[in-house]
Amino acid sequence: MQVLDKIPWHKLTHAHGSAEDVPELLRALRLSPPNDRREHGPIQQLHGNIWHQNSVYEATAYAVPFLIELAADPNVPDRCGVLSLLSVIAGGTSFLQVHESFLQMYVDTGEPVALSSAARKQWRQKNRAMIPGTTEFEEQKALEIGYAQAARQAVAAGMPTYLRISSEPTAVRYSAAEVLSRLRFQTEAAGKRLVEMIQEEVAVANRACLILLLSRLKGQSTQVRKVFEVFLDSHEIIERRAATLALANVIETSASANLKKAMLEAVVDSKSFEFLSSVDWFDIGIMYRGRDKMLKLIRQDQDELVSLYLEQLNQPVQNQRVYISPTRVACTELLASLVR
Repeated sequence: MQVLDKIPWHKLTHAHGSAEDVPELLRALRLSPPNDRREHGPIQQLHGNIWHQNSVYEATAYAVPFLIELAADPNVPDRCGVLSLLSVIAGGTSFLQVHESFLQMYVDTGEPVALSSAARKQWRQKNRAMIPGTTEFEEQKALEIGYAQAARQAVAAGMPTYLRISSEPTAVRYSAAEVLSRLRFQTEAAGKRLVEMIQEEVAVANRACLILLLSRLKGQSTQVRKVFEVFLDSHEIIERRAATLALANVIETSASANLKKAMLEAVVDSKSFEFLSSVDWFDIGIMYRGRDKMLKLIRQDQDELVSLYLEQLNQPVQNQRVYISPTRVACTELLASLVR
């Protein structure tokens, strides 16, 4: 943190313009209490400027080394929050890359509709970097992709720190596991440590979540796939569900008969989805992606699924953290496809 003021923050940008506010926010993290989710709290503000709705910016990569330093310091109160921010930064991308199709639709439909024809023409001239297909748009998108790559590499540089934290006896190790699962440039080392954590974990719920985190890493080795297959036969139903979702996330070809049977059971099991969602450190988005992949892989077995889905639609959702039950979404999508 000693070199924090040597960075020309006023010349860098984030989601809301100048990044000159970043150094004070980083310093504030030294005192910010755990789970401080106030709108103006430092962790929330950083979630809204150097990372915003999965986009990262010019200033992001410059902030990452300081976030790693804060995460490594046992005296920092909200290390879990800092590691969570590093995790989403590692998965961040270009704003224009993510929103290109939306921006194209915006332009194609003549937006902004409130403007006159002349004013709309003027708007387009001033905002060419936001209009897909223009030279300015492609140049800006390439620049943003470079920001995302720099941010991912900056997060990856903290690998030794995350490995050390993952061995700590407190819950902060799970936040370190979240970051490890995002390190696409260091899949082998990150995967090895996550496998070790799965083997070391004594709590069934946490072990199931670690299994799902492992599935986030791409280029899985045969040995890692075998870890999932072992838990597919676990006597703990929550571990079987996690292994099924994990295999759905990483599978490249069609599912085996055994896996497809497990998917049929998992995709209508709302209780397991809700149980996994109750683990406070866990990113439930992995479950949704696994559920979507399962639905695609087993769509051909619709006759067998219909009765199961109709039954599940009548089951209440107990966990309020799941705003829309993945099971209900799956049921609705399948039944809608049959009607069509």
